[in-house]
Amino acid sequence: MSPLLKQALAAEQQQQLQQQQQQQQGLPDVYDIDKLGGGENGESDDDDDDDNVGKDYNPQTVFSLPPPKPLSLQEKKDHINIIIKNFFKLSNREIVDIDNTNNTETDELEEK
Repeated sequence: MSPLLKQALAAEQQQQLQQQQQQQQGLPDVYDIDKLGGGENGESDDDDDDDNVGKDYNPQTVFSLPPPKPLSLQEKKDHINIIIKNFFKLSNREIVDIDNTNNTETDELEEK
């Protein structure tokens, strides 16, 4: 028996065991969210989270990336050269007219 098949069978057996334990404990398989309620006055828990949005906001802890380093003059020139080269590459590409491609399909259908 392959290891993947053994692993799948073990996972299925574990799931069945958990379901049996839930049935023995009287826990439902599916919960009705409307009956559970959540927050105050029948509101969901998400609404409670919205009330606490700005209380502990600290911009220093939100971002984990280091601040960008200033670029040297040579690095700026290199970036501009790359942008210009890419612009000329794009300008030399073949332009596909969208209207012509759609018309050829409809013309073929009309001929049949």
